Amino acid sequence: MVAAAIVAVPVGVVAAGVPARGTPLPGVHEVLNRVPHQIDPSTLPDITVDASVTDWNHEISGDGAEQIVLTLVENLELETQALLRNDETILTAVDHGDRLDDMRNRLSVAARSGRTVVRRYRIESVRMVLEVPFGRQDGLSVGLQSRGSVTVQTYDAAGNLQSSSTEPLATMFVMRRATGDRWLNVAEVPPEG
Repeated sequence: MVAAAIVAVPVGVVAAGVPARGTPLPGVHEVLNRVPHQIDPSTLPDITVDASVTDWNHEISGDGAEQIVLTLVENLELETQALLRNDETILTAVDHGDRLDDMRNRLSVAARSGRTVVRRYRIESVRMVLEVPFGRQDGLSVGLQSRGSVTVQTYDAAGNLQSSSTEPLATMFVMRRATGDRWLNVAEVPPEG
C-alpha cells in the first residue's frame, strides 16, 4: 500500500495541475519527430577540430565532432521547414538566443510580405573553434566555420518557388547546449580569419 501511495501522490499532483496549466507545449522530441530531417552521415563534410575545443571538451573529436556537425545540418534543415510551414515551434526546438531571434524575424517578414526566403546549405568543410560568450550567450560555444555553397530560394504565399540562386558559403554557425542535451544553433557570424 505504501508503494501504491508513493506512486499515486505524484500522479495525482500532476493530474491536478494539468487543468491549471492549460494545454501543454509540445516537447522537443515531439516537434522533431513530426518534421522530416534525417541526414545521411556519409554526406558529412571534412571536419577539423581546433585544440582549444578538445581542451574544453575532450568528447568533441572524432564521432563527437561528427555528431555536432550532423546536428547542425539537421538544425539548418529544420529551420527551412519551420519557415516553409510557418511553424515557430520547430525553431524553438533547434535555435536559441540570437539565432532564434533572427529566425523569428524571418518568419515575421515572410508573414508580412507573403514571400518566404529559405537557405539550403551544402557544407563541404567545417573547422570547429571555441567561441567565448557574446550577444545573449553567457557560456562557451562551439563555432563551426563552414565553407561550401548556399542556395537561396524564394517562395510565394501559396508555396510556389519563385526564384533560386546559388552562391559560395563562408560563415560560422555557433552552437551550444543552451537548454539541455541537444546542440542548438545560437548564432551565425562571419568566419574568423
